[in-house]
Amino acid sequence: MSAMWIMPVGCFFFAGLSMKIGCLGLIILAIAARTRAADIAPSIQRGAPSPLNEHAPSSQGAVPGSDHWAFQSVHCPVVPRVQNKGRVQTPIDAFILAALEAKKLTMAPPADRPTLIRRAFYDLIGLPPTPQEIESFTGDHSANAFAKVVDRLLASPLMASAGAGIGSTWSVMRTPAI
Repeated sequence: MSAMWIMPVGCFFFAGLSMKIGCLGLIILAIAARTRAADIAPSIQRGAPSPLNEHAPSSQGAVPGSDHWAFQSVHCPVVPRVQNKGRVQTPIDAFILAALEAKKLTMAPPADRPTLIRRAFYDLIGLPPTPQEIESFTGDHSANAFAKVVDRLLASPLMASAGAGIGSTWSVMRTPAI
């Protein structure tokens, strides 16, 4: 019974991998899931919560008295006040700047437009922008110029082949063995 809830997790994380190695991959995953289920069965018998157990602790007070952040209810924190309000563009900036100010540090200066577009290209598709793309972006002074570049890169076929491929490879490599 416990192997049933492990198998879908394994298939989710290893879907790309199992597609490449075919049926053999699915057989290996099924064996690994049964082995993992056998490994954790004693823990569940000693009282560890199981996803199949409807009486498992919920997010409200999952572990009574626990102060760990993972067991706290989700809430909107108060945005901290900062000295250099001119650098805050989003609430996240305020949290980062408050932490920096507490350590008597400052934010790095904003990136110039050619650097900004290069960072977006390398981060999203792993390739540099062409000189024409840099020129087009630096000439576009609209408020949403950067958002347009990011949207275009996310919709790019290169994102599927380069960016998403690298990300999925990383996630498979970082996924604990089942």
